[in-house]
Amino acid sequence: MADETKNDKVVFGSKFDDTETPTEITSLCMCCYKEGLTRLLFINIPFFREVVVMAFECPHCHFRNNEVQSSGAIQELGSVQTLLVTTPEDLNRQVIKTEHASFKIMELDFEIPPRTQKGMLSTIEGILRRVSEGLSQDQPQRFQVDPDTALKVHEIIVKINEMADGESLPFSIQLDDCSGNSFIENPSAPKRDVNLKTEYYHRSKRMNVDLGLASEEDEDETEEEQSEKREEASKEERIMLSDEAAAEFLRIAENKRLASEHPDGPEGEEIMCMPCPCTSCGFQGQIRTHIIDIPHFKEVVIMAFSCPRCGFRSNEVKAGGGMADHGTKLTLKVENVDDLSRDILKSDTAGLYIPDLDLEVVAGSLGGRFTTVEGILTQVRDQLASRSFGYGDSSTDGERATYKRFLDDFANLISGETPFTLIMDDPVGNSYIQNLFAPDPDPQLTIETYTRSFEQNE
Repeated sequence: MADETKNDKVVFGSKFDDTETPTEITSLCMCCYKEGLTRLLFINIPFFREVVVMAFECPHCHFRNNEVQSSGAIQELGSVQTLLVTTPEDLNRQVIKTEHASFKIMELDFEIPPRTQKGMLSTIEGILRRVSEGLSQDQPQRFQVDPDTALKVHEIIVKINEMADGESLPFSIQLDDCSGNSFIENPSAPKRDVNLKTEYYHRSKRMNVDLGLASEEDEDETEEEQSEKREEASKEERIMLSDEAAAEFLRIAENKRLASEHPDGPEGEEIMCMPCPCTSCGFQGQIRTHIIDIPHFKEVVIMAFSCPRCGFRSNEVKAGGGMADHGTKLTLKVENVDDLSRDILKSDTAGLYIPDLDLEVVAGSLGGRFTTVEGILTQVRDQLASRSFGYGDSSTDGERATYKRFLDDFANLISGETPFTLIMDDPVGNSYIQNLFAPDPDPQLTIETYTRSFEQNE
């Protein structure tokens, strides 16, 4: 799009300066080789992540081009989003399709393979129109060379146009992105979308190679060779530990010994520090870990990292021990302000549901958290308030009023003015809500165990 720029200014500044004004850069047109203009706009998609929309236009030959790229990192898991389009309004849903994503129309058994198109920001109708136009381009040549194939393609084009016009409903589409950066809008957010199903999966070796996360040599290696390679790298890393790191490990071992000898003493409250590179700038910092024994539950590990150079911070909570044999569903009836002070451990595999607001927070949305009921609700409220279609420039007055009422009702729950029910479902069984009557049963807390489904085990 832009091979060479003649502008020395900072393109986006600090986190794009939260500005909605496009940045303009003089660029070289690849058609007439004269100067054109590229516009870059940073967009924070509510309930998703950040993307960069790029548009190029040449005033000389009038060539135009546009593209969408994710400004964030490749996600840990790939994603498959399947949407059942049932109404004409569904055709207006916004769609982010990266170059790594495939697009399928299930009823037609039609697929656009990954890496055959650039990333795009469009709607479902827009993608269908673009598919129809692409298939129609070579139809005259097909009729001359292979009329039978051309007739079959013509039938597909007619069906796609009927879907785009809303005349052939319902139908299903599927967006499969190994980078995890594609997105289909949920107009009911923050409520659950019954027509949209999202699944996550671990990437194959081939996918990692295509994303640049691994080399071709890594794909040819067997699992045993890769295991030996990781083990050798681990040995080299241990050898390369500095004297300071080795001393730190000795101190940790000594702390564990003292803690075992004096479980009630101050030694058991030690915070363990280990050397760790910053994931943002690579500077060698320290990650602090602390083990907390939750009464009537299990041990949890709290990890926190703060980079002294760039200021990057991260924290995470992990449950100690292995995976439970059964999943756990915790139901808490919050009746007064004291219930908001209950400790709560939400693992990264747990989902939250508040029936009073018809609000669902899917697993993985907030990561692992060890806080209180009030704290977890505040974190959910803050994320919804900062990232919502209900407050965007595309929202109507009615949508903004509805979302404001939703946030007001949410605030009443956090303040304790309105009783409500909080449900936390963890297939791994590593989540916890404090029992104020322990070891006796809590009349407001219900704990249910269940057998995990095949999909949850996967």
